[in-house]
Amino acid sequence: MIRISPMDSDCVRLVARNLYDFFSLHFFDEWIVLNEYSSEEAYVESVRKEEAQDLNSEWFDHDRWRREKKKVLSKIQEEFNLAPIPNPVRYLQDIRFERSLRITTLTENSLGIVHLSPRIPHDKGAFLASIRNLQHTACSDKIIVERHANELLQLGMIHESESLLARLLNSHGTI
Repeated sequence: MIRISPMDSDCVRLVARNLYDFFSLHFFDEWIVLNEYSSEEAYVESVRKEEAQDLNSEWFDHDRWRREKKKVLSKIQEEFNLAPIPNPVRYLQDIRFERSLRITTLTENSLGIVHLSPRIPHDKGAFLASIRNLQHTACSDKIIVERHANELLQLGMIHESESLLARLLNSHGTI
């Protein structure tokens, strides 16, 4: 799972291995998926400051919020078997490091290309990286985008091709 934050210089960040972990982080450590922290101490300090700010607000009923959140978390745990991830900062550092070891081609958005699918030739990493970079930079050059979309079609990646063309359509109003 990734988080996209257009206002950050590093706007695309890996935030979970899967949807289950994302929900565990979001419901039990919501600040961790919204912000970046250099250490566990920085994370704890940020959470402490937010809670202190809430406690000092005349418009925010912190006790009621805690009671309501406790009810929601109890229901979530019961229904979906979610639990807090111990040391969420370390979890994020670990999954990002693990991904960095699997990257075969670098991209402008820092996610890189990880070779996962046997239907895509291993030598297509640079091509896939160029598509990721086109998307990252919001390229609207019709010729370049259509050329990439056609190559995606040749690889049997119909949905991906259509998605790339739809982005071009949205930026121009017509193809």
